[in-house]
Amino acid sequence: MVSVFGLMFADYLASLGEHAFGAALVMNVCNISLNFSGLITGPIIKRFKPRKAAILGSLLTGSALTLCSYSTKLWQIVLSYSVTFGFGLGLIQSSTFVALNSFFRLRKGRAVGFALAGTGVGQILMPLLVQFLLSNFNFRDATLIIGGLAFNG
Repeated sequence: MVSVFGLMFADYLASLGEHAFGAALVMNVCNISLNFSGLITGPIIKRFKPRKAAILGSLLTGSALTLCSYSTKLWQIVLSYSVTFGFGLGLIQSSTFVALNSFFRLRKGRAVGFALAGTGVGQILMPLLVQFLLSNFNFRDATLIIGGLAFNG
């Protein structure tokens, strides 16, 4: 979702009167949230195990996108997408690599390769999905559908 933010939110931010500054603010705060989430996700993963941490991350990312679909101001997008989505994504990413590291003893490199290849396939398919949804639905509905997909993470 981070790579398709501009595609998904550009017109909506413009309709709110926010252009380059709004998009840059949302993405930079999201990156800060994602990168600093490691300080919190480590203890969460140790206490609850990677699977439960990934489920929490999926719940946070789905909730963030659902909240974004109802946002009417930039600060609401920053709070939901940047902070909540960024933290949820940090939980998912961290727990993925912890799980790979703990479950695959022999062919760890191959497992990480497959995981990264899956991420790459998602990076290819997600813009196509977002473009399809935005051409057939409005911003709110498209964001709700993608939020529903995130809940299934």
